[in-house]
Amino acid sequence: ENLLRGPNHLTTDSLDFNDIPQIGIPEEFDSEIEDDFATVRGYWYTSYSFYQYIDEIEGAPDKGWGVFGEAAISDGNPNPVRGHWYLGLGGNSFVPGRSDDLWGIAIGQYIFSNPFKRSAAAAGLFVETESLFEIYYNVAVAPWARLSANLQVVNPALAGTEPAVFLGLRGQLKF
Repeated sequence: ENLLRGPNHLTTDSLDFNDIPQIGIPEEFDSEIEDDFATVRGYWYTSYSFYQYIDEIEGAPDKGWGVFGEAAISDGNPNPVRGHWYLGLGGNSFVPGRSDDLWGIAIGQYIFSNPFKRSAAAAGLFVETESLFEIYYNVAVAPWARLSANLQVVNPALAGTEPAVFLGLRGQLKF
């Protein structure tokens, strides 16, 4: 099944990144300070999401594994993110008798807008594209209980920052 989400519009006024000489905005951002900066009205954003089974589990048409992803783009002002994308594989387990278990592996990126990068650079912060990788396995312990293990590797947007590695374990109880 393919999913298409069309343009979204924000109709409120927001801070215009093109007007900020540096990203360091004072903690007390009251209306007097806000009047010193220009604002922009509205923005555009569009995305395309999809998932497609490559193989279904015999006798269970709602279970299988496949490819999924999303790509999005915006005007990048006032939203600091110009776009993002991710692509992955995932679904139900291949292990016999474990078809309620879930797994996934994905990569992706966040791309920041030029006005945001210029504002950050004026404050001495150099922003690049942020990249990420994730892999997980979710065990159906019982119909009402799940346990997930997760590994994430993030190459942060802040230039010169070392990649971060996160290991996680999560439990879920359904009532």
